[in-house]
Amino acid sequence: MQKRYPDYRWLMWVVLGVGLALGLFYTVMMVSGGNFEAGGLATGRDLALIFLGLHLLIAVLLGFALVAALTYGIYRLRLWLSGVLRQITAYARLGHRYVEMFSHKLAGPFIAAESRAAQAQAIWRALRRG
Repeated sequence: MQKRYPDYRWLMWVVLGVGLALGLFYTVMMVSGGNFEAGGLATGRDLALIFLGLHLLIAVLLGFALVAALTYGIYRLRLWLSGVLRQITAYARLGHRYVEMFSHKLAGPFIAAESRAAQAQAIWRALRRG
């Protein structure tokens, strides 16, 4: 029996969210010239910077989500297309084989006639010299 371990993937998202929030907080504090010891964020300008930063954070996260969705979509499409492309390749090879057989049947008599003419011409030249 396989041992089941608890799923802690949610913890990764919590740590990521807290890290982003702290990074945003410290960025706003540094940009606004806030003082950590004095409390900082006392002015409306600082609050406006926080809200502007939140919009930027949402836009970046949406961009990441879009890239992740496109990557996953391409991965799934590639899995689905592998079977379809295998069938298409098999049909293309079958078509190529039929075209090649038709070409050989069509050009075969002309090649044979040219070969016999070349043989007759070579024999005629040899008889004329000899």
